Amino acid sequence: MNSNEHHYVGLPTPTASRITDTKHYFQALDNFTRVMAIRPGERVLMLADPLLDPRVIDAVIGIAKSRGATVRIYMETSTQVTEVPEEVHAMLRKADFVVSTWFCSILDPLCIDLRRKGQRWVKITYFRDLDLLHTPQARFPVDLIGEIIRATALRYPADGDFDLHFTDPRGSDFRIHFDAE
Repeated sequence: MNSNEHHYVGLPTPTASRITDTKHYFQALDNFTRVMAIRPGERVLMLADPLLDPRVIDAVIGIAKSRGATVRIYMETSTQVTEVPEEVHAMLRKADFVVSTWFCSILDPLCIDLRRKGQRWVKITYFRDLDLLHTPQARFPVDLIGEIIRATALRYPADGDFDLHFTDPRGSDFRIHFDAE
C-alpha cells in the first residue's frame, strides 16, 4: 500500500477532477454570459483600472463580438476614482451596456440617471481575475442571487429616510443612514 492509499481507507475513491472540472467550468461560463447580457448591436463601455485582469476585458470583448456589439474601454489609474471624469460623460451617454470596476460609478449622479433611464450596468467589484470562473462561487445560480437581491430590496422602506441598523450579541451596534437621494 503506498502512502496515498492510506488516506482513502474506508472512503470511496474521489472522482477525478478532469471529470467534474469541465461541467463546473461551463456552468460558470453560462453564469458569466448571462450576467454580461450584451445584446446584438449594442455599444458596450468598460470603465476599467490597471489591476483588472486583461483576460476579463478580453472575455467581455469576446461576448460582445459574438453578439455583434462594439466595445470601448476607458482606463483610470485606480478603482478609487472619486468622480467620473468629464471626458467619459459622452461615452457613457452613448453606451447601452456598461461594465465598471470604479467605485464612484455607483454614486455618480450621471450614472444613476442613466440607469434610471434604462442603461444596463454590471459592477465588477470582485470579479477581477478570470481564474475566478473556476470557483464554486462562479457556479452559484444567478437566478437565486437575483431573488435574494429583490427580496432584500423589498425590505428597504420605500418612502422617506431610514437607518439600516446592524447589531450582534457581542456588542456591535452599527447604523447607516439612507435618505431619498
